[in-house]
Amino acid sequence: MAEDLCGIVRSYYFKVFEQNYCGKLFHYTRKETVAKILNSNTLLISRLDTMDDKDEWRYGLNILRKELNEGKYSEETKKKLNQEISKSEEEVSKTYVFSCSKSNKNNYLWKEYAKDSGYVFEFLAGTLHDKFDELMGNESEPNFTQYKCLVERGKVIYDKDKQLEIIRTLLTYVDNHISMVSNKLEEIDTSFMIGKIIDICALFKKDEKNYQKEDEYRFIFYKSSKEDIGEKLKMDFSKRFYNKIIDKKGHEYQETFCVSE
Repeated sequence: MAEDLCGIVRSYYFKVFEQNYCGKLFHYTRKETVAKILNSNTLLISRLDTMDDKDEWRYGLNILRKELNEGKYSEETKKKLNQEISKSEEEVSKTYVFSCSKSNKNNYLWKEYAKDSGYVFEFLAGTLHDKFDELMGNESEPNFTQYKCLVERGKVIYDKDKQLEIIRTLLTYVDNHISMVSNKLEEIDTSFMIGKIIDICALFKKDEKNYQKEDEYRFIFYKSSKEDIGEKLKMDFSKRFYNKIIDKKGHEYQETFCVSE
């Protein structure tokens, strides 16, 4: 039964968060940061609770908690998922996010993150996901850091009505599942549900400050070990798995611009 619920939720998330997207993605950054990434062969991934808005992750969690407690769901569903929400809050410090955009024409992103004179790394979404997945599980990689991560991905949802629709669908799946199983509370895969809740924390944003125009797409890393690695996850970038690096005018970055530290 639990496998049925996991499969249903995975299929729904796969569709609603466009987890099968294989088009181009762009990561905006400053010119000096490009040099640091290439010189060090290291890509730094930010922890979810240290993003520009440090409380951003609470937004989706608060919508979820409100709908759960005020909606017409069984008491057992409310009890179980409130427990999982509390556990999810503790897991945020083990969650890292790499942000991209589907567009390389966003003036706000050029100004805010690339400072106009910076660049975008151009990736293919499917390739980027596969490379992240490979690096996080391969102990033979030179910069393997003795911990493993589960890598998820998806587009950021800004529309409040769509966010509520996703949450209500998730809660309905869980509520229906609990009503059908005999050993109700033990049948839910706790780690799976925590992961799906954290997806909501990472992929829901308020529709303000022109955020929706960012057309953001994120990769989410869940660290499995308890080792504290700080605010940044270090990713081996020696294999240079990007298509190209271009500036606002479409000119390609020349690696000879890099300066030795």
